[in-house]
Amino acid sequence: MVHQFPHALRASIEEAALSGGRGSVVSVAAEDVSARYRRLESDMGNFQLQLRTEEEALAYMVARLPATYAANARVFEEVCSLMPEFSPANVLDVGAGPGTASFAASNFWDFSRLTLLEPNRYLREVGQKFLCPEIDAEILWADQFLGGDLSGVHDLVLASYVLNEIEDKKREGIIRSLWDACSGVLVIIETGTPLGFSVIEDVRRLARSFENCFIEGPCPQSGECPLSSVDGRWCHFSVRVERSKQHKNMKSGATLGYEDEKFSWVALSRFEVNRPEYRLIGSATGGKVRSLQVCDKNGEARTLEIAKSSDLYKRVKKLDWGDGFCDE
Repeated sequence: MVHQFPHALRASIEEAALSGGRGSVVSVAAEDVSARYRRLESDMGNFQLQLRTEEEALAYMVARLPATYAANARVFEEVCSLMPEFSPANVLDVGAGPGTASFAASNFWDFSRLTLLEPNRYLREVGQKFLCPEIDAEILWADQFLGGDLSGVHDLVLASYVLNEIEDKKREGIIRSLWDACSGVLVIIETGTPLGFSVIEDVRRLARSFENCFIEGPCPQSGECPLSSVDGRWCHFSVRVERSKQHKNMKSGATLGYEDEKFSWVALSRFEVNRPEYRLIGSATGGKVRSLQVCDKNGEARTLEIAKSSDLYKRVKKLDWGDGFCDE
C-alpha cells in the first residue's frame, strides 16, 4: 500500500505558501533549504541546518513533507505488520519538525498523549497550525532538542530524519537516551543515502549492548548487516510520492508527476517479535522467474530466483522492495 499525504491538507498548506504574493519568496527559500541539505550530506562537519524563516518552513512543508510523510507511513505499516498487538498510548517524537512522524503514526495507532520535541519555532508553528489539528490526542510541544530531558516512559518513541544532523561524538548518548525513554518500540528513520545508512548502522551496533532489546525490523537477523562491507551498497528502501503542480514548481527541473523517496530505518523493541525470514532490499524483477534481492535470517544478502513452477511463486509475485516474507 502507498500512503500519500492527504490532498485536502496539502492544498491548504500550498495555499498558505502562495498567500500574500509570497510564492516566489517561498520558492527561493525551498532552493536555499535544499542546498543546505545537500551540503549536510557531503560535509559531515556542517551541523548548522536549521530553518530560519516562516517562508523556509512553508517551503519545507510543500517540498519535503509529502515525501517524509510517505516514508514514515511505509515504516509504520511494517511495524504494524510485525507487531499487530502493539497499541501505543503515550508517544514521544524527538526532533519532530512540524510533527510529520506523529501525524503519520496517528493513522495507524489511536494514542492518547503525544509529546513533540522540536527546537525550531518556525517548524513548531506550521506544525501547530496544519498537522496537530489532525491528530486526536493530548499534544504537548517542547523546544528542547535532543540534549534535553527525555525522562518519562513512552510506549512509542520516534526519531525521524533527525539523527543525521547530530555530530558523531554526540550521537551515541542521544540514541541511548531515546532507548531509555522507551517502554515499547523505538523507530528511527533516516535518508536512504550512505549517510543515513551509517546512522542506522550505529543504532544497530549500539542496540546489541542494550538490555532487553530486540531488532524488530527491517532486518531478519540481529547480526552485522551484510551490506555494510559491500562497496557501493547500503540498505535502503523506496516509496513513490505524488507531486502536485506547486511541488514541481519548487523542485528545479522537475517534470514528472511523482518522485521516489529513498529511506533507511530500524525499529527496536522491548518485546521479541516473529521476524520474516527474508526482506526484499531491491525491486523485484522478472515474469516467469522472479528475481528477488533479499537479506535473509542467516545474515546473507543474495538473490533468490523463484520459478513459476515453485509453490512460493504465487506468494512472492506481488512483493516489492521493502516487503518481508517467509518460505512457509
